[in-house]
Amino acid sequence: MGVVIYAVVEHTGLLPNFNITVSTLREIFANGKKGYKGYVAVGRRAGSGSRLTFITKVLNLKPNSQDIMPDQGNNCPKPTNCTEDSTQDLLKFVNGTPNTIGYAELLQANAGAYQNVSVLSIGNIEPTPGNVRNGKYGFWIVEHLYAAMQPTTLAKDFLNFVPQYIEHMESNPPPYFIPCSGMPEKLVGADCRA
Repeated sequence: MGVVIYAVVEHTGLLPNFNITVSTLREIFANGKKGYKGYVAVGRRAGSGSRLTFITKVLNLKPNSQDIMPDQGNNCPKPTNCTEDSTQDLLKFVNGTPNTIGYAELLQANAGAYQNVSVLSIGNIEPTPGNVRNGKYGFWIVEHLYAAMQPTTLAKDFLNFVPQYIEHMESNPPPYFIPCSGMPEKLVGADCRA
């Protein structure tokens, strides 16, 4: 389908310069399992694509590394390092909990629904389509669409609609989404080929 950009997010005011380093993120989300300098880390549950992308592309760790903040189960009942089931739940928790830092799709983080959520730069590189295309910002992933070998009639109708949708997105891309045709081949390789 295209490239989805992710971002590290904070409860507004945690980092006044809206920037964080990769080494600090590793301390918070990997080595800092029991908390890091008063930060509350919130991530996605195991099996989440955004969690896997964060671990591999930002923290530069293997997905099964023992250093990664463990999956704490459903929801974040109190201010502690925890995991959430959905991006919306994660953003809601960050919005309502001071000193919290997490990660989410950039489009949802910037949707305006969460007044106390701010997007952070990573190593002074902002999460923008331009910085993804030029290879400076690495927290993104190619989004794929999968269907069953024998799709239902409704699924077939949707699959027939997708090429028209992609054509529309290529000429009118939504903010923070880059169609495969808008990405350099050297960055996406075979991930953007049908």
